[in-house]
Amino acid sequence: MSVAYKPIDGEQVSVQWYVALAACRAAGVSFNVNEGHRTMARQQYFWDLYRSGRGALAAVPSPHAPHIRTGRFDHAIDFNNAAGVMGWLRAHEIRCALTVPGESWHVEANPDDLARYHAAHRSDLDGRAIDVLGPTARRWAAEYLRLKADGRNRARRRVLRRVLIVRRKAEWVAARRGPKAGRKAAQRRYDALRKVTS
Repeated sequence: MSVAYKPIDGEQVSVQWYVALAACRAAGVSFNVNEGHRTMARQQYFWDLYRSGRGALAAVPSPHAPHIRTGRFDHAIDFNNAAGVMGWLRAHEIRCALTVPGESWHVEANPDDLARYHAAHRSDLDGRAIDVLGPTARRWAAEYLRLKADGRNRARRRVLRRVLIVRRKAEWVAARRGPKAGRKAAQRRYDALRKVTS
């Protein structure tokens, strides 16, 4: 099975994880991904540190190591706020657990739950949900969602959110008071902008 990855906080995570974490961050949960999916070389590095007594516990480098899991999207992730992330995941019916005794940062999620959430929400971030917008609003929305998912540039995000809300209000008016022929399209644009700015 081929697995696609996206960066978040400078770490690679599977797109299944990415969609859930982007939504978690968009909901206001503050966290940082300290370790995501690892290459075999990176796992070897941590294993060598552990064996030398200079690093934390690390799994033997293998395709089945929790942070590697070759061909699987449900790799482990280390967070600086695992409790906050786990609370959000569980509230959205994604079972998860701390699977390494003594490591309050090492989280694994149920693969079926991750896959289900991804299937239901992937369009929130892959562009299809905002395709109904005009080119300028679509560009603003895509930039806003990308910055929000990565937790970057709050000042730019605030500006983008303000202009998107102005556009959203205009679409609300058009959907209710505009020409009848264009009301359905305006409603779709309003719905997309409401989803982006909620």
